Amino acid sequence: MKGSFSKKATAALLAAALVASTAPMPAQATESYARNITIQVDGRTIPQTDQKAFIKDSRTMVPLRTVMEGLNMAVEWNNEKRSITVKNPAKDETYTFYADKPYFLRYKKAGTDFIKLDVAPYITSSNRTVMPLRAIGETYGKVDWDNANSIVKITGNATAPNQPSAPTVTPNNPSQPAVTPQQPSSEVNAPSQPNTHPVQKSALASEELAWLKDRAKSGPQTEEDLARYEEFRTRKGLSSEEIDLLNAFWRYVPEFKKSLYYKALEAPRKPFTADQLRMLELVNAARAEHGLQPVKLSPALCEGAEIRAREFNQSQKEYGVIDYESHMNALANGWKPHTRPDGSKPKTIINDIGLSQFSNYANMNENLYALPLNIANADSAMDGWLKSSEHKKNILNPNSKYLGTASISSGFRDTMGYVQLFAS
Repeated sequence: MKGSFSKKATAALLAAALVASTAPMPAQATESYARNITIQVDGRTIPQTDQKAFIKDSRTMVPLRTVMEGLNMAVEWNNEKRSITVKNPAKDETYTFYADKPYFLRYKKAGTDFIKLDVAPYITSSNRTVMPLRAIGETYGKVDWDNANSIVKITGNATAPNQPSAPTVTPNNPSQPAVTPQQPSSEVNAPSQPNTHPVQKSALASEELAWLKDRAKSGPQTEEDLARYEEFRTRKGLSSEEIDLLNAFWRYVPEFKKSLYYKALEAPRKPFTADQLRMLELVNAARAEHGLQPVKLSPALCEGAEIRAREFNQSQKEYGVIDYESHMNALANGWKPHTRPDGSKPKTIINDIGLSQFSNYANMNENLYALPLNIANADSAMDGWLKSSEHKKNILNPNSKYLGTASISSGFRDTMGYVQLFAS
């Protein structure tokens, strides 16, 4: 077997790490008061006393109480719920903001609206609640940012019930401040007040609410639980309690969906071949030498590997890859063996094997190998992969949990296409 992997043997080793990236959390920024921001309502300047507007992470935050009272709205703090209720008599509406939640509730005669914010209101070091500038447009009228003069201009006819919200400060406008997430604190100087927003009828029946309270503590136990949650969250007129419970339930959903994904990867399909079982044995032996947990052979991923082996063989044929030299020329001319015929990445194979509902969890690494038929077997493929740092890195990825593997004759030259798919 010595020398089987030389250039003359025409063995083409190919690898690509296809793990989905995770954006790092941004570093905590500090509040910047370098700019003296003026707040104007319909042309009049609102005095800012104990808490001034400021910019943080290039986004404008304004003092909630100061602005709302400047708009002739009544403001009340609920210490227990860490919420502020704002009454807008001009529109006959009431708004409830929470110090640590990126949304607020708008109560009106027609029902309750759930308004999402891209950042939660929060409490500053001076113990005053600030909110994103955009939220004002949802409650009053129009918001403009005069960047040259650092002026927040709030305009609108507060007596017009149907006044549309049209804030102009958006994350996509680089010339204006936007809004960024903040960490919740506590407003120790705010007096404890009862929550005075209008009494709501529950959107859920008593049995449904009892079920949700239970599942909010443990998360979904079955797929039926997940379907029930999805139906609840579309209900009209959800109360603040029900929204809080649904949010608590959601904390468990990603892990539950991942468990369903793993279950689907392990579900029986067609029997494994001797070559696939041998490949599993070799992979886990290599992992054991480095103190890594073994991977499981996935019937679904093996089917996916078969598809990728056919695609790999076809791409070699299209680019005339018949030996090492033609292999290198093909790469120089744009051959991308780890790109599927439709231009997508190999991890999209999840759609071809009937698991598209788990596409968000399909993190994969792929190894490819074209071996001459006279030496084509699992041992030869593993021997070659382990001599390549990139392929070896995929095999020894500590996050991998499942393996799919397949080998299919190219059909146009005396080679066998080998594939490994690792899922984490």
